[in-house]
Amino acid sequence: EVIATLMVWAIDCGDLPLALRIGAYVVRHNLIMPDNFGRTAATVLTEEICNPVLTQAGTDADADLSAFIEPLDTLWEIVANQDMP
Repeated sequence: EVIATLMVWAIDCGDLPLALRIGAYVVRHNLIMPDNFGRTAATVLTEEICNPVLTQAGTDADADLSAFIEPLDTLWEIVANQDMP
């Protein structure tokens, strides 16, 4: 649970490269998220990274989202084969 929590903290701090490195480990080894998350690690990783991007895109049609391309591509590589309810 500690490593999975560190993944979320890295996202919260905006350190997406660190969050994705930890997330790849968490997903690859099927580590369980703490109970208070109520979702799989792949789902948490995806939602926590994508929601701010979607919010920014929805509130500012002219927003430059190019900085998110690489992290989102990496995220896709991590979660592509995961079941995310």
